[in-house]
Amino acid sequence: EDRVIEHYLKIKGLTRGQTVVQYMKIVEALPAYGVHYYVVK
Repeated sequence: EDRVIEHYLKIKGLTRGQTVVQYMKIVEALPAYGVHYYVVK
């Protein structure tokens, strides 16, 4: 709960668009971003 409040306080002054951009920067930095796995039989 404390972490949620901490993150909320960081984004409180941002617009929705700015928040989405920050989120996408974090997601795109993940090692598995854009990786798709397929089952091969």
